[in-house]
Amino acid sequence: LALSLCSKNSRLAVKLSGIKPIKLSKQHISTSHSVILEFDYYWIIWLLKKKEAVAADQIVEYLKNTFNCELTRYIVSREGYPEYRKLITQTINNSKIRELDFGESGQEVNAEDIDFVFKNLKTDKMLHVFGRLCKNYQLQNSLNFPYFYVYDVPWFRPEDLSNANCEHLTVLHAPKLNPSDINLYLKQWINGEHSRILFLRIESMWLFSVLPDRDQQLFDGIQLKPFDMKREKSSYKRSAYFDLLGNQFRNHQSWDIHQNDGTVASIALNSGGNLFHVWRLK
Repeated sequence: LALSLCSKNSRLAVKLSGIKPIKLSKQHISTSHSVILEFDYYWIIWLLKKKEAVAADQIVEYLKNTFNCELTRYIVSREGYPEYRKLITQTINNSKIRELDFGESGQEVNAEDIDFVFKNLKTDKMLHVFGRLCKNYQLQNSLNFPYFYVYDVPWFRPEDLSNANCEHLTVLHAPKLNPSDINLYLKQWINGEHSRILFLRIESMWLFSVLPDRDQQLFDGIQLKPFDMKREKSSYKRSAYFDLLGNQFRNHQSWDIHQNDGTVASIALNSGGNLFHVWRLK
């Protein structure tokens, strides 16, 4: 990046080198307005003094031209970007932007705001939700995003899990989900439901228990088979399962289960949570 700033020739050299960032993002939250360029093992952040739309757009255009990439993510909150509704309906929905991070960790989120996001963000986008919602909040419609991540969700109910139609679903700190709810979800998958799911991650307080009763409730009536360590992972679609577990699946108990049509999935369990991955061919 520093080299690309030196001259037109050096910028061209960087451009021709084929160096590709993983992600180019704009961030507008209460504490920061910035442009973020992410690579494999590091990232570069341009901090702006305020929501300087022109400056941010100029930086983004420079990076897009230099690294031959696209703006793919917005990180916004109501406090950082009051016009977020217009941003979603007029910009994000009609562009190549793939991801929206909405809300701020540790901050309250207004139910009307999150309802708007759920209702109006196109369902081909990836959605991460941060911040605290009232435990009595209820989803108006089932989740139907390819990738949905939510953190600190006292409101997330068993029916929200059963009705979700996501390829990747991560639900962290969900006290209303019990072992029996995951057991039912797995049985539904075995019987052919939840055909879209590729990866499911759930963390709840009971998962931090190491009591034998936890495993009994989770897997009651489900035939567990030894995890196949010899399978060729490169033949299958990747998910966060690979990154969270690593190649050796250390510190996890892991099993395989079979759908009635023969499709195989794996379950990994430790004191930190439950991971479920479907081995779907590329």
